[in-house]
Formats: sequence, structure tokens, C-alpha cells
Amino acid sequence: MERLNLGPIVVLEAVKGSGETGTALWRFRSLMAAGAVESLAFLLPTRTAAVRIER
Repeated sequence: MERLNLGPIVVLEAVKGSGETGTALWRFRSLMAAGAVESLAFLLPTRTAAVRIER
């Protein structure tokens, strides 16, 4: 995930609670610092997951 040349779209999938949200945000921060991106789209599979992240 630390390589900047993975392509324009990266799908991250892992077992719940294994740090995938933190990893996605870390990657976004790294790409933002490098000037490679301007925004982040964070897609959640269920409303329950969305509510948990919002909290």
C-alpha cells in the first residue's frame, strides 16, 4: 500500500477489525502529501458499517 504507482483505483478488502480503514486513510494521506490525489471516496458495504465509522 505504500507504493504510489498502484494505479488510480485500489480495492482494499480484509477481515473486519484488521485495520483496513486506517490503512485506507494512511494511503490517502500519503498520496495527498505527494500531490497525487485531491480527494477520497470511501465506500462502505452496509449502513451498519457507515454508522460505526461515523461514530
